[in-house]
Amino acid sequence: MAGKFKGNKPTFHTALGPAEAKSAYEDFVRLMGEQYRADKIKDGVFGAMMEVSLVNDGPVTLVLDSNDR
Repeated sequence: MAGKFKGNKPTFHTALGPAEAKSAYEDFVRLMGEQYRADKIKDGVFGAMMEVSLVNDGPVTLVLDSNDR
């Protein structure tokens, strides 16, 4: 459904096609709005280039290091 690592680089050869991916994305956003606080769920335009920022607000930060999986 999404990318996976091939060595130390991501590959997206098994990713969904655009129409299926958009449907999965819309389903995910809808479910998050139903299961969480809808006012906290923000989305953009599917497939568009976006500039995002993040403020960590939680007890843990996970670091993905492809050299030490």
